[in-house]
Amino acid sequence: MDDTPTSFEVVYGYIGVIEVYLDLWLRAVITRSKDAVSLGRRAKGACDCIRRYAEHFPVGQPLVHLYEGRIAVYQGDSKAGKKSLIKGLQESRRMRLLYFEGLALYELMLCPAVTEAETRNYYKSARELFWRVGSTYYTERLDAYRKTQLGTR
Repeated sequence: MDDTPTSFEVVYGYIGVIEVYLDLWLRAVITRSKDAVSLGRRAKGACDCIRRYAEHFPVGQPLVHLYEGRIAVYQGDSKAGKKSLIKGLQESRRMRLLYFEGLALYELMLCPAVTEAETRNYYKSARELFWRVGSTYYTERLDAYRKTQLGTR
């Protein structure tokens, strides 16, 4: 079976799948579920799909770094996760992909390897960017984060 991506728009399907698997995996890890290993493998497989997509559509490269960074963090390697997330941020900026830049800033804000000052800076930058592009979903998530978390790290 040929799994070569056929059009630019399929990226959103890949994003949906990996986001679901990452969320399920994180919940399984937190609850110490027996499904954590299996869900981790599935999340990594979904990341492989994003990687293949990026080979054909370079616009996907920031996502490769973003998801590799999240996977590293979930596996307990926050330093490697931060490094990969920063690469995703740099690629997003280089390509002028504002939404992906916002995603990288958001994930960096949540990364355990960043300092409190970095967290605040990432929060501020992500909040401003998501407001500019009209992403109500992330703007509201960031507002909720500020109310419950900012200042506790």
